[in-house]
Amino acid sequence: MTNGFTPTQQRIMDLLSDGKPHCKDELQKCLSDELAGDTAVGFHLTAIRKVLSKRNEGVLCVLVNRKIAYRYVALRGASDKP
Repeated sequence: MTNGFTPTQQRIMDLLSDGKPHCKDELQKCLSDELAGDTAVGFHLTAIRKVLSKRNEGVLCVLVNRKIAYRYVALRGASDKP
């Protein structure tokens, strides 16, 4: 594991690291198993969010052209509040 991520999760993070929204189909291409279903992407996103939450970072769901997409963000922590 690199930075707390499996190789598959790291590939997803490499894609999301540009800060732009990415649809589930794009994330699916990061999976090593081409036959993995939609639930596999969700499983990896859950694990990624768990690691990122410790760093005040996260993956948000956003609506783009009426489709759900995922975007990497840095979250405001309690110490950042005015």
